[in-house]
Amino acid sequence: MRGNNINTDIISAFWCTGPVGLVQHDDFWDTIAQNVQIYRNDVKSYRNGRLTLDDGTELFADELLLGTGWEDIKHRLFDKVELRSLGLSHSKTLDTQEETELWEEFHKDADLQVIAKFPLLEHPPPHRKPTSLTTTQNLYKGIVPLEDQSIAFLGAIDISNSFRAAETQAIWTTAYFDGNIILPPLEQMIKEVAYMHAFSKRRYPTHGQKGDCFFFELVWYTDALLHEVGLRSHRKGWWADLVGPCLASDLKGMKYEYMNKYGL
Repeated sequence: MRGNNINTDIISAFWCTGPVGLVQHDDFWDTIAQNVQIYRNDVKSYRNGRLTLDDGTELFADELLLGTGWEDIKHRLFDKVELRSLGLSHSKTLDTQEETELWEEFHKDADLQVIAKFPLLEHPPPHRKPTSLTTTQNLYKGIVPLEDQSIAFLGAIDISNSFRAAETQAIWTTAYFDGNIILPPLEQMIKEVAYMHAFSKRRYPTHGQKGDCFFFELVWYTDALLHEVGLRSHRKGWWADLVGPCLASDLKGMKYEYMNKYGL
């Protein structure tokens, strides 16, 4: 924010340095413009239908709706030791110096690979770079721990079209627990996780600092999951796959393809 105005100098659609969302209704903006008045102040108090802002402005409101978002609750399901052992985000103070230095080395090498492959990402525009006291999550394919093969975390990455991502993650996880995925050696998995972290941070300098943001990489991500399972990711024909949108409905019947492939 700059005064009472949004600082558009640090907002970029390509880099996702501002809020990200999709308009679902054609009349959304017209409805907002004609019926909504926006105040960019903090609420100081609300009593008896009267809302007082921090600049002294008073508003009358029949109802008060709080859009507070949501919170990742994995830290409530697992204790600190479990968070660390499962590769979930945890306090950096829990890692030993050796572990910290090891991941720093992997991240450094991965960052160089990302820049070499995508030179554009080396110089992002001005942006807000949040700081964190917690680690990135170290999940292979953004789903499973590197060493504990008894649990999986679906929906743990930030990606567009959650329906398509959820479908492919479900298929991949089923194959994983069925033993139908040949995992690479541990060091190779670590390198891939580090590459995903580095790419996320470079591609999305604001939203990607947790290492799990792949908003525009939906096709790359879902293709990679299906390829590892051994199923076709391009399913509509070469022209439609080239120019058409990727939808969750493209994967219709994949459950049965998986069952037939592995004789289930």
